[in-house]
Amino acid sequence: MTDKTYLGSSDENRIRQRIHQGKFREALVICIQEYGSEIGRFCMAMLGDQAESEDTVNEVFVELYDTVADLEKNGNIRLRLFEIARRLCARRMEVRISNNPPNPSGVESEAKGDAHDPGVDKQPFVNWIRKALDVLRPSERDSVILRYQAGLSYREIAEICHKDEGLAVKQTSRALLRLRTYLKDKIVV
Repeated sequence: MTDKTYLGSSDENRIRQRIHQGKFREALVICIQEYGSEIGRFCMAMLGDQAESEDTVNEVFVELYDTVADLEKNGNIRLRLFEIARRLCARRMEVRISNNPPNPSGVESEAKGDAHDPGVDKQPFVNWIRKALDVLRPSERDSVILRYQAGLSYREIAEICHKDEGLAVKQTSRALLRLRTYLKDKIVV
């Protein structure tokens, strides 16, 4: 976990200082430099589509810019970015699902070999995991991705998702159990 996870980190202080000075564009540039790739990875994990992820990241920072004056005093900027990204990704997933319902039985047993072996093509593993994540409910999926891909604490997940910390723990645990159960028969040894 990086220094950025703590309230009042130097990056957040620099951003707040620029906001206080009315230098909103500079504050946004620092946000993009410091958090852009992390938010991009989160959106890619949630959506599984590069172009859609990039569009979503752009929307996240546009929305942040529209509310930048509120950031000076209100909470952790990094968590606010994840909150916006989570909401926008969920909205895109809802539209995708309503237009094209998922087929959970579509996870093929294509993950063969060792994902850590540099000679192995990782794309089948990536596709396999994305298909497995599609089995989860959106609230479960974002809890798992926020916890294990973004490295956030349960307290931070609870804040981003506007729920109790205990519920964040429970949803993540249930999601992992659902993944384990689903993947049990799919793993090729």
